[in-house]
Amino acid sequence: DGALDTAFNVLLSEFHPNSHRGLAMKAVAELCLNTACHKYVTGYSNDKGIRIIVRLCQIQDVDVAPYACKTVERLAQDEDTALDLVDEGVLAELRWMLEHAEPIVNFTALEAVGALAEFFELQRILVEQKLLPFLIKFSSSPDQRMKQAAVRALALVSQHPVNRSRVIYNGGHEALLYHGKFAADKDLKGLAGDAAAEVLNLPAAKKKKTVIKAAQKFQEGLSDYVEEEDEEISPAAKQWRNRQGLMNALRKTGGEEESSSDDD
Repeated sequence: DGALDTAFNVLLSEFHPNSHRGLAMKAVAELCLNTACHKYVTGYSNDKGIRIIVRLCQIQDVDVAPYACKTVERLAQDEDTALDLVDEGVLAELRWMLEHAEPIVNFTALEAVGALAEFFELQRILVEQKLLPFLIKFSSSPDQRMKQAAVRALALVSQHPVNRSRVIYNGGHEALLYHGKFAADKDLKGLAGDAAAEVLNLPAAKKKKTVIKAAQKFQEGLSDYVEEEDEEISPAAKQWRNRQGLMNALRKTGGEEESSSDDD
């Protein structure tokens, strides 16, 4: 309790530099690695701990923000706490963090969104609060960790039936299709593949010939892009070419749809 008091006193004081506040925020985040300590953080100052954490997420400094996100991510392992964080307005703070100029802030914010997206009730709220475009944007990041965090969160929010048509409308199905086929991480590949299958089974998707034909190419023909490549090409270049192949297939299919008559 003494360490937590000291950390919060530093964080809430206007007289400490951000470098000191960053260390204090890191201490709180490290404390939250132990789930047994969550009750001390959330119960701090007569159960005002969650409100204080969300307030600390407003500090737009690279020394503080990543550890604020880590604290949110770790506290959100419990559904009730995750709901309380959202009720206190944490999503508005995560949005500005996803727009931050520093990649470390973007990455830790994506991880926090992913933790919140584990819960069915919050999956819908995350999309309603306009976080979906960020997940799609970062799903094509050149940074591997950033990309994986974004695709994982995207796949999770796609589990909610209400969100699936929005995922298609915003083009998120392309990322799910690609990573469901080519993701290096086995768990992420399965998660994205399952989400893509669910999204593409929507009636709205079935009416959209571009998506249906792209799904067929994904399931039946995209292996050709891998087989035809020169064995000497680097793994990174192969991954880029595979993604380009998928995107070209989607665009080509869309062009075929536009040039054909639709009597369905």
